Amino acid sequence: MEVDKDAVIADLSRTVRLQAELLQQEGQFMALGQNILDAVAAEATVIDSIIALIKSLAGNTIPQAQADAIVAAISANKAKLEAAILENTPQGP
Repeated sequence: MEVDKDAVIADLSRTVRLQAELLQQEGQFMALGQNILDAVAAEATVIDSIIALIKSLAGNTIPQAQADAIVAAISANKAKLEAAILENTPQGP
């Protein structure tokens, strides 16, 4: 039985190309994951700043409507983040 060297070389070339594409996609997914972590860290920094501001205002009073608006905005952002995580997290078998 004779081996078709050209076919074997073509198959190997295709396999190497596909492996390179997979590695590139893996790198893109890793970068995406890092971008998400960076965004979450930035959000946490903003939230921590708001919490510090609210604590610093403890002796001073802010209008209840503003306090309610702050809490509502934080809750809305939390809900959006939770929904995005649930929507984009693969479910188990």
